[in-house]
Amino acid sequence: VKGRLMDLLQPLFQSALARSREHDPISENKALLTVLGTWANRRPTTLLVPGSDISLQPFRLALNRRQDSARHFTISAALAARGDRSVSEALGLYKELVDGDRGSGFSFPDMVANRAGSRFGELATQSPLTARLMQQRVAAGPRDDSIMPSRSGLPPSMTSAEFRQHFGYVGSPAYMAIVTEIEARIDAIPLYARPDGKTPSGH
Repeated sequence: VKGRLMDLLQPLFQSALARSREHDPISENKALLTVLGTWANRRPTTLLVPGSDISLQPFRLALNRRQDSARHFTISAALAARGDRSVSEALGLYKELVDGDRGSGFSFPDMVANRAGSRFGELATQSPLTARLMQQRVAAGPRDDSIMPSRSGLPPSMTSAEFRQHFGYVGSPAYMAIVTEIEARIDAIPLYARPDGKTPSGH
């Protein structure tokens, strides 16, 4: 399956919105994001429904023209929807650290997708009000940049040695400056505004 992630999210959230007239919107969104996250993570459907042997095509949807962004976003959204946003963000960071050692490299652009996905999943399941608001907003068909900000201007992927050379350690002032910039970009997206006008990050 190829195409844009948003082209799939829109009809799914339209269906969730309709079902929420008679069902809990939080449960609807959690189920939706769990299935998408399982698919993006290449896990079998039997983990969700024992005995279901559904053969799924490889996840090849794109977000901002990148399949890796769509995968990071979707998995993080599912994790946040099923638990705690801090857990989702911690797992995203852990993956980047592992990639820095033996994978594609530590990537701040991937962190944008991880954190935006975590924010998405959190708001989609935070309360009945935010769950319905997310359904309405996504059902209306926003653009890619309506759910994830630009990755431009961020440091490129780097090995662990390069990361230590430029940033020292996770949590250093230089590192936190990049994280703060990423959070500010996400905060600026109207989709993530709560009913009180604030964002989940508290800004």
